[in-house]
Amino acid sequence: MNKNATMSSVNNYYDVVVFGGSSGIGLASSIAFKDQGLKVLVLSRNAENNHELKTHGIDGKDFDIFNSDALQHLFSELQTKHIILSTSMPLQFEMVRDINLAQAKTSFEKVWAYLSIIKYAANKLLMLESITLVSGAIAKNNVPGTVSLKLMASSLNEMGKTLAIELAPIRVNVVSPGITDTPLYNQFSNKNQMLQDMASALPLKRVAQPAEIASAILFATLNKNVTGAIIDIDGGASL
Repeated sequence: MNKNATMSSVNNYYDVVVFGGSSGIGLASSIAFKDQGLKVLVLSRNAENNHELKTHGIDGKDFDIFNSDALQHLFSELQTKHIILSTSMPLQFEMVRDINLAQAKTSFEKVWAYLSIIKYAANKLLMLESITLVSGAIAKNNVPGTVSLKLMASSLNEMGKTLAIELAPIRVNVVSPGITDTPLYNQFSNKNQMLQDMASALPLKRVAQPAEIASAILFATLNKNVTGAIIDIDGGASL
């Protein structure tokens, strides 16, 4: 049986389960929760041998959110109060005349995977208090060449607002980061120049660090009177 379908080697209860917590914003969030004294589990494709997670004493388990069988079994074998959805997909900057539709559809599959996770969690997690999604500032901006990214980020924002009403009293929030210096940009050979150019267009003239986004995720997760919020941490990009 696929190891992702059984979580027998993982303790049954965690305060926080972070999907996609092995790098970037997800990793920074996992560390922030751990620093609060919470028990954290990271589920991602490269979690088990992640040096940073081990250094901070955070449990990690290899997991693929696109594995439907694994998703169906996951919450039968562990319990948690808080779920963070912070997985990353390759950035696709293409004008619509040249867009790779197959790749765009693959990127959008994350929305359906998140919806599946939320469905199974809402049905099976008896102690569930909150779900926090990470979208992106592009949802509120109109930039040529970003249509596939905007579709995905906008969908996550709308999902969060709708589910905050539908799933109450479970709290559902969205943190929407702007340009953030994460390994996601390592796919570009001109990463540093690219980030500088994007920062120059922002009111604050700077790129965010993962820990700055993590502080917003921590707030949305632990503040018991916040739900249906879209928290912009974008250096003023949405102004």
